[in-house]
Amino acid sequence: MSDRRPLNVIAWGIGTVGAEMLTTIIDHRDDLRIVGARVYSDSKAGQDVGILAGRAPIGVAATTDVNAVLELEADCVLYTPRSQSIDDVCSLLSSGKNVATTAFQFHPARINTADRARVLNACRTGGTTVHGGGLNPGNLSSALPLALSGMSPTIDKITLQERADWSAYESTSITFDNMAFRATRRRHQPAHQPVPGIQQRHLHRTSVVDRRLTQRGYRRGHRIGRGRSRRSRPSDLRPPAQGGNHCGTTLELVRRTRRRGARRNRDAMDGGR
Repeated sequence: MSDRRPLNVIAWGIGTVGAEMLTTIIDHRDDLRIVGARVYSDSKAGQDVGILAGRAPIGVAATTDVNAVLELEADCVLYTPRSQSIDDVCSLLSSGKNVATTAFQFHPARINTADRARVLNACRTGGTTVHGGGLNPGNLSSALPLALSGMSPTIDKITLQERADWSAYESTSITFDNMAFRATRRRHQPAHQPVPGIQQRHLHRTSVVDRRLTQRGYRRGHRIGRGRSRRSRPSDLRPPAQGGNHCGTTLELVRRTRRRGARRNRDAMDGGR
């Protein structure tokens, strides 16, 4: 460790991603010091941050009080909530805290003009910076294509395909509540026909997932000196030929999403409990 003091860090959001960052800091980074944490549930408020991350107590209590967090002296905020807020990020930046985030809307080419102006103004006010690093799958879909591009004299198109086995994903709240995979097909309905009402009920969540994934395309285009001239996100949701089981629930829905330049096929099945 150097003679420099540890950087003071605030954790904003202690879900799966936030907890993973906290355990890394607690276990391996003596150059970083957790001084506060913002949580969203009353059940986590008041608890020691170390315990929330699955470690021994560190003497720092989590809080739901945003103003209390803004008053803390910190060098950086690890901003990892499930749903990001430009208002919160601007408040943090204006208060003199740098922000590093897994949220996907902060790439300069991704953020809309009005929000970008707000973020830049907040950075000027607080003398701070914001870094939108994005999230999984990161290395394979973002870093590796850039490395491979150096081996190619010309590039006509970059196509990525991701597949995920949703049956191994143990978060029932995301699978059933957030993704709303609760539809069943009608009796005698052919497997190739869409489930009635599924598309409309899933449009919002599908758009959220889309926003989280498109930043990778912006990043790749920026790094190789090419913008993204167009993209499309057709989506269809259909039941599978046969069901399965997920955390004790019979699964009967398959969702398939495709996009130009980065096709994402995610199999997720659902039915009644």
